[in-house]
Amino acid sequence: MLTPLLIALMLGPALSVGPLYAAHGLLYLAATLYLMRSQVITFPPAAKWLVLYVVWQAFTLIWAPDLGDGINDVVITGMMVFAVILVSTLAYGQTQRVVQVILGMIGLELLFSGLQIVTGYRLPWLPVNELLSSTTPAGFFGNPNNLAVGLVAFLPLGLLALRAWPAVAYTAAIVGVVALTGSRGGLLAAVLIVPLTLMVAGRVALRRALLTVVLAAAALGLSSAVFEEVATGAQQAVVAVQNYVTGENVEAGASLDVRRRLIENAWTAFQATNGLGIGAGGNTSVQKNAGAEVSVISLHNYWLEILVEDGVIGALLMTGALLTIVLTLWRRWRLQRDVLALGTLMGFLGFAVACVSASSTTYSLHWWVLLALGVTLSARGQVPTQAYEPVQLWRIPIPPHWRKA
Repeated sequence: MLTPLLIALMLGPALSVGPLYAAHGLLYLAATLYLMRSQVITFPPAAKWLVLYVVWQAFTLIWAPDLGDGINDVVITGMMVFAVILVSTLAYGQTQRVVQVILGMIGLELLFSGLQIVTGYRLPWLPVNELLSSTTPAGFFGNPNNLAVGLVAFLPLGLLALRAWPAVAYTAAIVGVVALTGSRGGLLAAVLIVPLTLMVAGRVALRRALLTVVLAAAALGLSSAVFEEVATGAQQAVVAVQNYVTGENVEAGASLDVRRRLIENAWTAFQATNGLGIGAGGNTSVQKNAGAEVSVISLHNYWLEILVEDGVIGALLMTGALLTIVLTLWRRWRLQRDVLALGTLMGFLGFAVACVSASSTTYSLHWWVLLALGVTLSARGQVPTQAYEPVQLWRIPIPPHWRKA
């Protein structure tokens, strides 16, 4: 039951039917019935924070500007938090299985992305963005920015959970694909998180540091030299950031200019609520009333989206959940040299940077899978990494010396 649930979450953007992911709802129901027959569903400390967050989000429906949009957001967030709790319960003592499935799905997504870069093929049921080249990778998503966020979130986990050469190849592939998506936040997060992960890991990762840098640089070079048409998006992103930093004019309709207007609209509406937030799903109504195009209304900043819609209380509840996870993961790394805890912790840091450029992160199921892994590892009583069998992906084990402090 654990494996199909994880696969469904990873494939959610590709296989879902409608915005409410009806197929996932049926799977959650099946998983719940399975658990009720065999064991009690557990609520780790971080999960309790998430449940309170959903309860508060539902409470904001009282003043939400559009009840339909608000209910849609609450239902989806509630389903995802429920999935996080199910995964953390099913995965108790099975963390190696969780990581195996996650890295396998990321490998499959990289394969689909590479196929799209080379041939232009994309999964036929994904939405087509006419503003992008047909060879801009989107993976399981219709939006390349969301692909970039999903890949960056699990980049450190693969970097630390695989042998040297597979880890280097995995990292280089992600950096190359993220560069080709044209995601500014995603590329910045990838460039920052790789050396930070290697630095924190210390002597455990020194032997692969140089290889990673060389291959990642080669992947970036290949991105711009061979696939010039696709790389145009990344090049334009660099120019846009440069213009923004130097204060030069940005062309009307440019990405940064549009996002700045969206943020200004939302922030003005938020200030009028005295910190309570505009209500679940309220950003959509605010942007429409401000004259924004229906196709471009997301704030493209997950943290600001939480603050604006759910208010200070909602932001504090989500912060409580994330701090509980991050601090526990850090303690596991410091005390037990748990490479999975460190990889997940660095994944959260990478996501924190990457998600400021992706739209609708709430619907990006990779984020919820990362959250589920974090809740699982932070649960009390989890078995230390030293007691696990080596995590294997395509029969590639963690080197024995990695598990020594």
